[in-house]
Amino acid sequence: MFLALAFHNHQPVGNFDGTIEECFQTSYCPFLELISRPEYAGLKVSIHNSGCLEEWLDRHHPEYLDQLAALARSGQVEVLGGPFQEPILAMLPSRDRVGQILTHTRWLENRLGVRVRGMWMPERVWEQSYVGDLTRAGMEFTILDDFHFKKVGLPEEKLYGYYLTEDDGQTMAVYPDSEKLRYWIPFDSIDRSLNYLREIQAQDPNAILFCGDDGEKFGAWPKTFDHVYGETQWLKHFFDALADNSDWLRTVTFSEARDECRPLGKIYLPDCSYREMTEWAALEEIPEEEDPQDAAQSSAPAAKPMGNWRNFKVKYPETNEMYCRALAVSRRLEALQNRFQQEARTLSEEEYCWKVQLLESARLELYRGQCNCPYWHGAFGGVYLPHLRNGIFRHLIEADRLLDRVAPNPVAGAFGDFNLDGEPEFRLESDELSAFFSPAAGGMMYELDVRKTGLNLLATLARRPEPYHRKIVEAVERKKKLEEKLAKAEAGEPGGTGEAAAAGTDADADDLGNIRDQVVFKQEGLEKRLLYDAVLRKSLQDGFYGPDVTPDSLYDGLVAATPSFAQIPYTASFRDGKLTLSAAGTARSFEGNTHTISVCKTVELVGNELKITWRLANLPRWQTILFGSEFNFAGLPGHCEDRYFYDAGGKLGNLSSRLTTKAATFLGLADEWQKLCVELEVSRITDFWTLPVETVSNSEGGYELVHQSVCVIPHWYIRAENDGEWVGEIRLRVKN
Repeated sequence: MFLALAFHNHQPVGNFDGTIEECFQTSYCPFLELISRPEYAGLKVSIHNSGCLEEWLDRHHPEYLDQLAALARSGQVEVLGGPFQEPILAMLPSRDRVGQILTHTRWLENRLGVRVRGMWMPERVWEQSYVGDLTRAGMEFTILDDFHFKKVGLPEEKLYGYYLTEDDGQTMAVYPDSEKLRYWIPFDSIDRSLNYLREIQAQDPNAILFCGDDGEKFGAWPKTFDHVYGETQWLKHFFDALADNSDWLRTVTFSEARDECRPLGKIYLPDCSYREMTEWAALEEIPEEEDPQDAAQSSAPAAKPMGNWRNFKVKYPETNEMYCRALAVSRRLEALQNRFQQEARTLSEEEYCWKVQLLESARLELYRGQCNCPYWHGAFGGVYLPHLRNGIFRHLIEADRLLDRVAPNPVAGAFGDFNLDGEPEFRLESDELSAFFSPAAGGMMYELDVRKTGLNLLATLARRPEPYHRKIVEAVERKKKLEEKLAKAEAGEPGGTGEAAAAGTDADADDLGNIRDQVVFKQEGLEKRLLYDAVLRKSLQDGFYGPDVTPDSLYDGLVAATPSFAQIPYTASFRDGKLTLSAAGTARSFEGNTHTISVCKTVELVGNELKITWRLANLPRWQTILFGSEFNFAGLPGHCEDRYFYDAGGKLGNLSSRLTTKAATFLGLADEWQKLCVELEVSRITDFWTLPVETVSNSEGGYELVHQSVCVIPHWYIRAENDGEWVGEIRLRVKN
């Protein structure tokens, strides 16, 4: 029988060099060194490196690519292609699907000198309509999860091979990735995998099994290096076992499987991904019916409902903002390419080459801005990592800047359905800033790009409940019960020593293969930080507050943190360079009376400055109203000495500080590392509240508190006189 193994290595756009280097030293490099040993020359494997990782390797470790090319030339290793910057294909228009794959194929051919026939499917997110695009891009096969095949009713014994699939007359091969082997390799015993393969070989000597999974679990995942390469040397023993059993178990590359074995038949697969991804993508939490590893042992199709990957854009609207921005850049690029083709004959050779280079550079920046990792969230990471969101926007903003050099973008006061929510949005732009506004969502500003540095100051993330938050609470409760039992044991009371020891053994159980289910706290008190936002964390979110509000009460969730007008739709108009946003709603005065108040704010953008003017009308006369507007700024890390608040008198504290400044006219936020300052200057003396917005999320190393944005709320205690009106102004400047 045949065994086709694939190892998928990937590092997202925007990841830290130190993190990638650690993965290289603990996973990518030792794996290639091991498979290169002479005693394993007869073993065949397929390797996929994402384009974003390959670009990094080419800069930092070109010797790795040289070694990989030599293994590919020898026929021992097949190099798989796929979309260059590892996007989920479902989020791309057809032109970018084909373009990403062809770009990666050309890169691999030029750098490694290999022929690319098949591809790795990012996160195994499949839609049947891909087939035409993939075949047009030259792909003959891809690997999906066996979950896809079981969802159409195939039992496990019909997955010992591959199938052909078709769309619009185009055909390609689809390989079922064995979920059992994925769970067992490298975490279970080698004998378990070999015995399983022997059982299949006894039934069908010509069977093929496919297994492809993350290369990082071979050394880079927590606690796996010693297991895979250290004292246990699991991978060496596994390769030894494959070599020793080569008389009945032959390893082949994915292309060899396609060439030497006939397909089992034709199949059409549902639009889905692997088992866990379909659960993470569900809009509502799916009740747990069985342990995922137990489910992997069953040949029956899973009974749980499936979530569609595209609904991550609904579940996390912040990912929809990135998606819509990337789509807008893609459309603009296509339009300029079409225009360029029409005018090419009229251009001088110098201008022609210059524009070709600009368009190609913009296309590569767009592709980098489509890297999938921050567009979704599962067990850990993803959209919760600010540096990954920043990386996406940095490349998309740079793509727009490059396209501006091809043809200016007349967007001053432009409006349209920019975020595809069925409502109009407005975009103001200067050479230095781009600002996006959503009248329907409280008249908020939801994107503010610093064009020179490629930083979106509103690439924020709201706090929301996650299924694993329950595990945090449960773990704290278990720890509390354990401590109570230990206290009883020390006091000699019943129910102490034996139960406490048992609980401790259970709590300390180390399951390398169950990384997603481990409960490790990187900080204390995370259960107290499980606070949630009713609206997105953006800027220009207006509200009226009660007399008991403070930064501490907002931070600790003791009072409602949602600005009262943030959920009211505003009407909008643009005239003479000014965007005007208006709404009416209710507010309570400190005297306890409810009043209907109208808010009108105008926004002007000139250079590096936004001028915002509020006009409040119908205020209660001779009663006190507390009005404020919330600003959130992302991409400015907290708890760093070189990132801090300041006023005319100097530094006030780092950007995680909870401040209340009294009788102020100015507040600044500095990031010395990025050489960036954000300043708020008010026309009326105000008080400023500041507080950090922090999420509790899971990571490969455990549960952690992540700084997402800096919240700044200028606010005024207004006691209107006879006319019941009030006017205030803020100038928001960005210096870089």
